[in-house]
Amino acid sequence: MAQCPSPIVNENILAAEHKESLRKVCELLDMRTSLASTAARLALSGMNVSDLTDDSLAKYIHDRLEERITNRAAKAALYSSKRKSANQLELYAYAFQSLPYITAISSLLSEAVTSYIEPGDTHFTLIDIGIGTGAQERAIISHIASLPLGHTLSSIHIVGIDLCEGSLRSAGNSCVEAGRTVGVQVTYSSVCGFAETLTTEKWEGILCSANQERSRVVVMASLAMHHLLPEKRSDLLRTLKTVKSMGGVSGVVLAEPHLNHADNKIAARFESSWNHFQLVWELIDSLDYTHKEKFHVKQFFLRELDDVFANSDELRTERETEMQTWVDLLACCGYSTHSLSRSEAVPCSGGVEIVPHGEWLGIDWKGVTLIGILSFIPQCEDSEASNKNRVPERYCTPSEETYCTQSWSLA
Repeated sequence: MAQCPSPIVNENILAAEHKESLRKVCELLDMRTSLASTAARLALSGMNVSDLTDDSLAKYIHDRLEERITNRAAKAALYSSKRKSANQLELYAYAFQSLPYITAISSLLSEAVTSYIEPGDTHFTLIDIGIGTGAQERAIISHIASLPLGHTLSSIHIVGIDLCEGSLRSAGNSCVEAGRTVGVQVTYSSVCGFAETLTTEKWEGILCSANQERSRVVVMASLAMHHLLPEKRSDLLRTLKTVKSMGGVSGVVLAEPHLNHADNKIAARFESSWNHFQLVWELIDSLDYTHKEKFHVKQFFLRELDDVFANSDELRTERETEMQTWVDLLACCGYSTHSLSRSEAVPCSGGVEIVPHGEWLGIDWKGVTLIGILSFIPQCEDSEASNKNRVPERYCTPSEETYCTQSWSLA
């Protein structure tokens, strides 16, 4: 009797399937551990989840974890669609006006960016990754105009990078109007797309078009870089360092939340998120606002909690890391610290403090950093290596493909 052939077993496939199954089990345990931790923390206060209102941080995290565990995608989509009725940029603008620690970001970024301008400079170029509607640019332009050195500048050029064409148009109009208001000539151009997908050649084109005067160029990213995957962050930073056209990039300024949402383990994200947002919720509740107004401010952060706890790793976009991780990454990519000129804590409104933490500044509340500000410059290479890495001059003739674009200028 003929024997049936033995089935061919691909051990690599079995190993991969086993690894994926193990990952899912660990993830489920992580989520259940986080749920239990939520309940335990509430019990210490003599409460349980059913006692909480919908705007409670503990209830919100608990509900997102339960949705993820039970795969109640329809309900999760319902929560998401409700919040999409309020545009995230509008919510940010509301939070920007309301929260003392977010308004402190604007002040520190303005100082950090303008610290690269030296007396006698006549031109300055700012590239903003994730420009939004240009609120930070308005603050920077006003700050430049208020300084003695601002009077030596004959022009400021701003390059906005964003995914939304409507935001880019709004930012352009806003920047030019801000320049007109303070009597500084402002020109503007934009790139619609992902900053991390721009090649060195395209960055060369951007600098050649935007920086004809060979001015100092600063790249800024406010609450934007954490959306990139870790490997994309390092790729982008290394690419910026290799750009040599028109003098290259003078410095990089970042503002980032100080918490750990990059960890693949939900339990680790839970611990960091709980500690961070518990303080944020307390800060919001301390405002002299109505309950409805406070909830409106909190809505800006609810989508982040959706992403951190209800989305799978493949879909997550909120991947904040602690500040020392950014410092280490920038050093690894060939950058050194640029002084932010603070030697001691400075009190701000609402009990918020600006606190120096070595290589970065923290916007702290109750002794805990909520947001960190970093400023770094590309490390110098020896002239021979620098010449070898210089990009050919042909890249200084940008094409429609390498530099897109809408331009505004002050007549």
